[in-house]
Parts: sequence; C-alpha cells; structure tokens
Amino acid sequence: MNQVILESTLILVAGLFFVAGNLAQLIRLIKTRDRKGLSAPNQALNASGNVAWIVYFITQHHALPVITNALMCITLIATLGFTLANKVIFIRSIAAVIFIGGGIAAAIITLPAYAGWIGVACNTIAMMPWIIRIIYTKKTSGLSERALYLGTGAILCSAAYAVLIESTPLLVGNLLGLIGNGIALRYCYTYRYRS
Repeated sequence: MNQVILESTLILVAGLFFVAGNLAQLIRLIKTRDRKGLSAPNQALNASGNVAWIVYFITQHHALPVITNALMCITLIATLGFTLANKVIFIRSIAAVIFIGGGIAAAIITLPAYAGWIGVACNTIAMMPWIIRIIYTKKTSGLSERALYLGTGAILCSAAYAVLIESTPLLVGNLLGLIGNGIALRYCYTYRYRS
C-alpha cells in the first residue's frame, strides 16, 4: 500500500512539473513571440513521444501517467500551434509534422510493446537539435529557464517512479533527459549571465 502511495505521489509531482514546464515555455512563447530553439518538427516529435508514453502506460495499466502525458501532449500541441503561426514556418514545417506524426503513429500501432522505447527515441531525437544549437551558437534565446528547472524536477521524480515500477525504457528516457537538461541549463546560465 505504501509503495502505491509513493508511486502515485512521484508520478503526480513529475506530471505537474512537466505540465508546468511546458506551460512556462508556452507562456514565454506567447509573451515574446521568440520562436528560436522551438522548431515544429521537435514539437511534433515530443508530442509523438507523449503519445507513445500514453500507449506504454496504458499497456502497463498505470492510469495517472496516462493523464499527465495527455496534459503534456495538449500543451505541446498548443506550443506547436504558436510555433506554426507564422505562414512561412507553417509551410516549411507542415510536411515534416505530418510525416513525423504519421510515422510514429504507424510504429506505435504496429509495435505497441515497444511504445516506451519509441517514446525514448522520439524525446531524445527532439532534444538533440536544440542542445547542438545551444552548444555551437551560444544562443539560448527562446528557451525558458523556468521550463528547464521544472523539467529537471519532473525528470528526477519520474526516474524515481521508473525505479519503483521497474521500467527500463522510462529510466533510460529520464537519464537521457537529465543529461540534456543539464547541458541546456549549464549553457543557459553561462551565456545569459556571464557573457
């Protein structure tokens, strides 16, 4: 009974952190209209990753993570909508979004047992371009530090949850996310406050 309470608390806190982080990024996008670091294909990959995690948690019979991933997917779709508000960006990106979304959906439908690993792949691939951009260009505009801090908290809670439920894909995904967030936070701090 105590483990169930601990698992529920961890995933609820992680979900709240993830949703709050996504909302912080969305609010920053709405206020500043700064789309740098936010590409439509990355948002589509992250949303597809959330759908893969929803399928994974449904097959594992974990209801609470399904709800939190659905909420994250909604905020990512809203961010994608604002990212695609510019007609030029919309025309350039819509084919990639359709291709990515359709391809991931087909993979999840044909291989539901691998939904967790598909989620890991989607989220990791989506993370790499902005990490590379930060490292090479030394520009962190468009990224919300609050979203990165909340994401780190969410990843830590979600990793603890992964250990409790013995989910290898979730643990691997969280460790990769922690590495990516750590790199982004380091460069954000260095380039915004020390340059």
